[in-house]
Amino acid sequence: MRLAELAAKIGATVLVPATAQAPIDRVYAGDRISDILNHAADGTLLVSNLSGVQLVRLADLMDLAGLCLVGGAEPDPAIVAAARAHGTGLVVSPVGLFETCGRIYRCLDAEPGAP
Repeated sequence: MRLAELAAKIGATVLVPATAQAPIDRVYAGDRISDILNHAADGTLLVSNLSGVQLVRLADLMDLAGLCLVGGAEPDPAIVAAARAHGTGLVVSPVGLFETCGRIYRCLDAEPGAP
C-alpha cells in the first residue's frame, strides 16, 4: 500500500506527498531516535509524536516510506519545508498514537497477502 492510499484510509491529512511511490513494507511507531535507528528500515512508515526537523532528516537518511505525525497538530512550517526538500512523504493523523496504529493495522491486515 502506498502512503497516500493509507492516509486516506486512516483519515490522515497529506501535507507532503511522497516523491518516491515505494510501497509501505513495515510500520514502526516510536519516539526515541535510538529505537528508530534500530528498528526502522527502507520502506518503513514511521509513526511518531516527535515533530522536529531532525525526524525528516532521519527519514531521508534511512529511506523511510514516510512520516505520520499524530494528534492532529499542525507541524512547524520548517518540518513541512524539510519534508518537501527531501522528498519525504508527511501525513498527520487526527488521532493519537495508539488509535493511529490501530487504524494502520486494520488497513494493512486487510491487504491481500498481508503477513
